[in-house]
Amino acid sequence: MTSKAPPELVLDRYRVGQRLAAGAAGTVVGAVDTETARAVVVKFFDGSDDNFAAWLGELRLAMRLRHPNIPECVCAGHDPAWDLSVLVFARALGGSLRRALAGGRRFTAAECGRVLADVAAALAHAHAQGVIHRDVKPENILAATAAGEAPWQLTDFGAGRFLPRGALARGPAGTLMYMAPEVLKIGGDAASDQYSLGVVGVELRTGAAPDRRARSQFRLRHGDGDELDRVISRLIEPDPERRFPGVEAAAAALAGRLACDVTATRDGRHYALVGADVRVRRPGGATLEHVGHLPGAGEFLNAWGDASAVVAVDGRLVALSPFARTVGAAPTGRMFIADVERASVWCLEDEGLGEHDLDGVGARAALEVPPAWRGAARLLGIHVGAGQAVLGARGSDELAWVVRDKAGARARLVRAPGPLYDLRRVAGRAVVLCGDEERAVVALATSQGFAELARVDAPVDTLRVEPGAAGELVVTMLASAPVSVGEDRA
Repeated sequence: MTSKAPPELVLDRYRVGQRLAAGAAGTVVGAVDTETARAVVVKFFDGSDDNFAAWLGELRLAMRLRHPNIPECVCAGHDPAWDLSVLVFARALGGSLRRALAGGRRFTAAECGRVLADVAAALAHAHAQGVIHRDVKPENILAATAAGEAPWQLTDFGAGRFLPRGALARGPAGTLMYMAPEVLKIGGDAASDQYSLGVVGVELRTGAAPDRRARSQFRLRHGDGDELDRVISRLIEPDPERRFPGVEAAAAALAGRLACDVTATRDGRHYALVGADVRVRRPGGATLEHVGHLPGAGEFLNAWGDASAVVAVDGRLVALSPFARTVGAAPTGRMFIADVERASVWCLEDEGLGEHDLDGVGARAALEVPPAWRGAARLLGIHVGAGQAVLGARGSDELAWVVRDKAGARARLVRAPGPLYDLRRVAGRAVVLCGDEERAVVALATSQGFAELARVDAPVDTLRVEPGAAGELVVTMLASAPVSVGEDRA
């Protein structure tokens, strides 16, 4: 007795060929449209006895998505001969990014940027339709035409879902290696797709799928580097609130090979500076809004959580909250911090440190500036109180405590407990994060000095500082279970 051979056609039109892949939801095979001779792929929903819900869910997503970097869904239905529900997609002919990597392909920076830009464009379109992917990885990135060559397409939205702005997709979905740290803790959203794309970027740049420690190492080494690595580092920021306010900003930076920076203000506005364009997502907003075009803008000069985002443009300081406006003159030296609320700008000058008001009037603080500050890619500063600030350079273990009062400006160097990573304002308080990919120290800067909050054997970029229930500052881990490792003891 012989088993019955399967039918040759699907939906009386598509001639099935080679099996391409299989997953929990079903099997994917290559096929040819007998009416047009077009190459397609057919996804059979044969993963369970009751597959209608999975078929309908993916169909609803697929019909919403029409974009050059997403394979088009050309047909759908239930085939009675196969007794299976199916979706039919246009076939990307060049194979997957995983196949290219497995074959030893190493991508140049330009090629890597093109892969990421194409996928980011696909994600931006999906997110605009309220759809998150939840499984961005090399297996789901396909070369549309020639083997291993652009353009690239993002496929397999089977794990995706519709998600209203502000909601979280509960429960794990996707592939652990590429999964954002918040997915297992609280759930995923559009920012989680950004993270997965960033992990793909690190893999393309390094030639190996990175574990979490390797991702932190990449961020700490390249986060202030060239345009491409800076974008990738922002995508894999462990804190979802510190990624791009929307993947469309990352797509613009990648497509144009533009410098980028991100900040947020006290009122919850989340800004992206991409080349000369400033965009903002307001609290609860569904899309990024265009704030202005500022040729020559380099990076944000405010501390995260200050009253206003600030950039320097053509010798002037421009504040962005609630709209772009000139607020004062920019000093000639490199700036650590520009705080509109305090009308204070601290900068690195040839012979020390200078503090200026928004009219350009200032005072100089004598200080033997650490040599590492002169060549640092990023200077950081934060105001602690009236006339007081902490200044430093990312990666340096020396900080300057500076004071400006009626007597003038004064500065003294203090040794940090590790390489400076960031200075942040949390619940109105100034927080210092120091460390590397192995260990971290978090301290609170007060008018009396530094009070240590936590010392942790973990990458410094995986820590979050947030207000506790009783008003204290609590340090938690972003890449593992939310365990408190310290509190405000000042």
